[in-house]
Amino acid sequence: MMNVMHIIDSSELGGAEKIAVSLVNGLVDRGIESHICVSRAEGPLTDSIDSKVGYTFLKKKHTLDVNAMIKLLRYCKNKNIEIIHAHSSSFFIAVIIKIFTGIKVIWHNHNGDSRNISSINLLILRFLKRYFDYVVVVSHNLKMWSLDTLRFNDKKIALLNNYPDLSRSDSKIGLPGEKGKRIICLANLRPIKDHKTLIQSMEIICAKHPDWHLLIVGKDFDDSYALEIREFVRDSIFQNNIHILGSQTKISQILDASDIGVLSSLNEGLPVSLLEYGLAGLPVVATAVGEIPIVLNNGKLGVLVPAAQPEILARAIIEIIENPAVADEFAVRFKKFVQEKYSKDACLLKLENIYTSL
Repeated sequence: MMNVMHIIDSSELGGAEKIAVSLVNGLVDRGIESHICVSRAEGPLTDSIDSKVGYTFLKKKHTLDVNAMIKLLRYCKNKNIEIIHAHSSSFFIAVIIKIFTGIKVIWHNHNGDSRNISSINLLILRFLKRYFDYVVVVSHNLKMWSLDTLRFNDKKIALLNNYPDLSRSDSKIGLPGEKGKRIICLANLRPIKDHKTLIQSMEIICAKHPDWHLLIVGKDFDDSYALEIREFVRDSIFQNNIHILGSQTKISQILDASDIGVLSSLNEGLPVSLLEYGLAGLPVVATAVGEIPIVLNNGKLGVLVPAAQPEILARAIIEIIENPAVADEFAVRFKKFVQEKYSKDACLLKLENIYTSL
């Protein structure tokens, strides 16, 4: 039996975090002794971790937190961890553990904005890449960036599709607006998600369809960007139609109660929220960035729009609102595609084969 530990910065409701938790839960069901380490901040996803999965929380306060490193080192030795699977920025502490123990390290890059990575972080990655035994990426663009910019060995890098993993529940959830007239955006309040463009498009939509509501679901980091977005909503003449709901755990219920899924991102890897829209049977309007055009089959499974163009985004959403037959056709085709192409079992099998190769 393999002993594998996944490391993630937090267990908040982000895309990378959802995938990390879903992977450790799935791996333990496949006979792999699975562990997860949350390094910086616990969040709602902690409650979703399977009881059979080993768990440790480091309370890491800064990059060179010696106490956190010692705690992780002891855990790895006590549990005989053979492979560390480090998600996103967790690669640094994983490399430190490898230096002391020789444990194999896999870096899982979810970052859809890798091309805009800072110079200092790029230098750090180039220096530390020698310690990565394997690299997993979530999009074709990230694979090409890893090959061209970081010059990873092609034989040691793999594209591993994200997949949706919605837990179903019969419980109801109260939401603003009414069923049949809700637009949902699952995206943490980060600048790369460009909520401002979405809010601007909503003003155009509501001028024609004043009974429609926008629900923005994702973590509010209470930073300058979040403040800007909240003020932008307050300044809107349709502020009563735009609702920032923050982090939510009942995602499947929210999606079931929504009618159109939208993403206005400036860049992406492979957004889990897009796949969740598909699995929930929603028609989708999304910006043509990152892996999104591939997932939506160049517009055959959903509507693609250019980034940072609120008028075009608004027109696309209005087209979906006013043509329910077209919306239903998109939704049915996209759901079937997600179920067939982005399956949990296929992802876990591929990941298990990577582990075995190490």
